Amino acid sequence: MELQSGRDLWHLSPPQQGFMDLIGALPDEILLLILTRLRCVRTAVQTGLLSRRWRGLWTGLTDLTLRGLEKPAMIEAALARFAASTPVVFTLNICLQTGHTAKLASSSLRAAARLSPRELVFTCSIEIAESADIKLPCFDCTTSIELGIYSFERVRIVPSLTRDHEFTSLERLSISGYIFNLGALLNRCPRLRALSITSPHRHVIPITLPANSAFPMLENLSLTGGIVGLGSLLNGCQCLHVLSLKVTHLDSQELTLAPAGPFLRLEKLSLSGNISYLDTLLKQCPCLHVLSATFRGMPLRSIKAALAALEEAATPLGLTLSLLDISIPWEDNVSAASFASLLQTTARLSPQELVLDDSFSMVYANIHINADLPCFRHTTSIEMRWQHVRFTSLPMDEFPVLENLSLTGCCSTVDVGSLVTRCPRLRVLKINIATATGNITVRSPSLQKLTVNLDVRIECHNIDIVTPMLKQLHLHFCAGRDTGVSISAEVLEKFFWWSCYAVPLALGSWRLQKMRVHTIEKSDVDNREYELRLHLNDGNHLDPQLNFAEEMEKLPVTNFSALELKFEPACHVYGALVLQLLQMHRICAATKKLKVDLTWSPKAREAC
Repeated sequence: MELQSGRDLWHLSPPQQGFMDLIGALPDEILLLILTRLRCVRTAVQTGLLSRRWRGLWTGLTDLTLRGLEKPAMIEAALARFAASTPVVFTLNICLQTGHTAKLASSSLRAAARLSPRELVFTCSIEIAESADIKLPCFDCTTSIELGIYSFERVRIVPSLTRDHEFTSLERLSISGYIFNLGALLNRCPRLRALSITSPHRHVIPITLPANSAFPMLENLSLTGGIVGLGSLLNGCQCLHVLSLKVTHLDSQELTLAPAGPFLRLEKLSLSGNISYLDTLLKQCPCLHVLSATFRGMPLRSIKAALAALEEAATPLGLTLSLLDISIPWEDNVSAASFASLLQTTARLSPQELVLDDSFSMVYANIHINADLPCFRHTTSIEMRWQHVRFTSLPMDEFPVLENLSLTGCCSTVDVGSLVTRCPRLRVLKINIATATGNITVRSPSLQKLTVNLDVRIECHNIDIVTPMLKQLHLHFCAGRDTGVSISAEVLEKFFWWSCYAVPLALGSWRLQKMRVHTIEKSDVDNREYELRLHLNDGNHLDPQLNFAEEMEKLPVTNFSALELKFEPACHVYGALVLQLLQMHRICAATKKLKVDLTWSPKAREAC
């Protein structure tokens, strides 16, 4: 057959007798690569049902993922087959679903130890009503172990601690769960280079080590959750390069009491908790380059003292502040002067990422603060959750590298248009606006995600958005009868519009109370569909009539495949309005689903 282009279209001839299976003719190495990409041993086994060529081939896999096997006996049988046929297993990933006991998890770990993979990932969810132990056997040749044991009760991970059992090859250990006798386990890992421990919720892991314990190979240490005895562990970890402590009730004074000397090789430090002794700790880290500091459980005066010490130490060390996260306890009443001082200090530090949260302290104090927003020259992300703070003055300079800005809670700005023009690289903006003019103006060539919440006590008069790169838009405001809307966003993918009305506007014999439009998540990427929701209540013949067709023209989207109408109270006169809406071009052209909600007033429905 000849195409219009002049080329010939060739058809494959039907298979003849003796036709060779081209895929089956591939060497075992290629077929094993195909099975590896399935990332599931169970699925790999099932390929043998389709072709005799694939039967038993799965036993040659070296990267194993076992999930969806309900009985541990099935896992043990599969691992036994691998142990008999595969000389080396590089990766073994076992995921036990809910319903297993600690005894069955221990049995699966013993079977995995006999296989001795290079890397082990083992996760298990235990659903029992009492404490139990999971036995962790010795893995002689394993270089990386990742354990995740999840349970509402305290299920202990108990390592094998016999004298002749050592994790001689182990270099990376990550445990999420309650590990028992952690100190003894660490003393049996002579080559350990990276350690990560995450304590389960509501449980505390104690660390007890002999006085002369040392871990000269350990370079990366991460501790999260309820852990006590940090001092004894850090005494033996003087060769650390990376240290991350997100420990519940962390007291940095404990970190400064280590008698073994300073952390001469520490380059990256992340702390979360009570870190009021930050200045003393920084003096023990002469090679520190990157610091992440999260202040929790500290009064404002202690936070300011720690920030002052940090500011003094940052320049001599050439320190990069990757994260500065400050949460003010609700007991502290922050004054306008204290807030201004805090902002100026954080601006001078100019971290890469800044998070400020007042824990709702000013809600109870009924304090309203007007503040000046300083310039953060090196900050890429700013997130502020302050109650009753309004930025009335903006800096003259630009935020040259700012990409993410979020001012939420009751934290707001009066001039979002000017703020956006000072952020040439801004990509994500989430902001509350409290301006008497009731205008929303955003013009940005780089913005991709925009969320604007205008105080519903203020009537919005005009919306002007020009963002050629915008992909997500979320608007929440109080509209008037003559609210002007101009939105230019050519590549918009997700859209959300919520508006109430400052004055009563009639729609037929009803009063339009709220309108909502949002993108239907499962709609086609090339043909976005939207749902339109109208909330209507009893009208008044004196209310001015709303031209709903003109109201629809304000929306930047048109493909409304779903229409939902909620009437309250429900009555029998809604039919005419429904027919009127369905006759509108923007609605009838695409609507596939109609929902009428009359469930608000059962008595009114019965009266009908």
